[in-house]
Amino acid sequence: MNPLLIAAGIVVLALIGAAAGWLVHHRHQQQAQEASATPPPAVAQESVPPPATPAPEAPVAPPETKPAETTPAAESRVPKHPTPPETPKSKIRSGVNQTASAGQPAPAPPPAVVPTGTVHTTSAPTGATVTIDGSGSFVTPFDSPPLKAGTHSFSISKVGYATVQRKLDVAPGATMNLDVALTASGAVLDVQSDPPGASIVVDGKPTNRFTPAKLGVPQGEHNVRLLMEGYKDENTVVQLAEGQTFNLSPKLVPAKASKLKRLFGGGGSPEDVGILDVTTHPDGAYVTLNNAAVGQTTPTKVTVKPGMYELAIILPGYKTIHRSVHIEKGKTVGMDEVLEKEKP
Repeated sequence: MNPLLIAAGIVVLALIGAAAGWLVHHRHQQQAQEASATPPPAVAQESVPPPATPAPEAPVAPPETKPAETTPAAESRVPKHPTPPETPKSKIRSGVNQTASAGQPAPAPPPAVVPTGTVHTTSAPTGATVTIDGSGSFVTPFDSPPLKAGTHSFSISKVGYATVQRKLDVAPGATMNLDVALTASGAVLDVQSDPPGASIVVDGKPTNRFTPAKLGVPQGEHNVRLLMEGYKDENTVVQLAEGQTFNLSPKLVPAKASKLKRLFGGGGSPEDVGILDVTTHPDGAYVTLNNAAVGQTTPTKVTVKPGMYELAIILPGYKTIHRSVHIEKGKTVGMDEVLEKEKP
């Protein structure tokens, strides 16, 4: 091969290689100039982390911290949810509710004033017993206690007279008048005895009443029996008319060997009888054994023949106490009873 051609080819290849190298170097210089003159592309920002300081137009909520460490700026940006404060003791004492919005109940309103009125009640004859709305026990003539305005029921009764029922509208702030004329009904037994304190039995039924006493009974025939320790039974048959008041006042006869004396032991020795010792609260009650009065009010001690007895302790205005007692020879049976008031 011609050496000249070979040399020429080598020169041409060298020139081509130099031109290519220059072009590559020139292109790199242009890219570097463009990179320094323009901001980096978005792809470059994703690969490089942003600065630590946040941009002012994009505020970032502060990290959660304890309430005591929260900065003022963060508190102004984050809405508060306050908890109800504790109610001061002074407000509790005064009854003023300062935290009703927190769920505590509001103070109760003052009670409303209830209008009232009174009733002046009279009867003919006087001395009638009056109940108002089923309670109380007043005796005519009388002025009632304050009554709530409105309708009230009055019941007026007296032994030997028909009971009267009335309704009355009580006006607020006014005093009403109620006048009642009673009509005789049935008959009245006005029973007394000498000495007093005898147990009264009418038509074989104990009345739980003791002389002196007034009893209302139907018209017609009645058997009145008086029983008292140490005295003979007093039996009387009476015929009563409508509206009649019958006065019965016998003098009781001592009975040394009577049935009652035998019942209560008489003069037997202590070894042959027992003792019944009765105390009540309040005292002053009557005591009966098998419907016969012992003749003394409580506290009392009674000498009694051995056996079983039906005992009753009776005091007007109180509930009667009934007991079965067993009396033994030479022994004392003690009873201490508290009497319960009857409801009006």
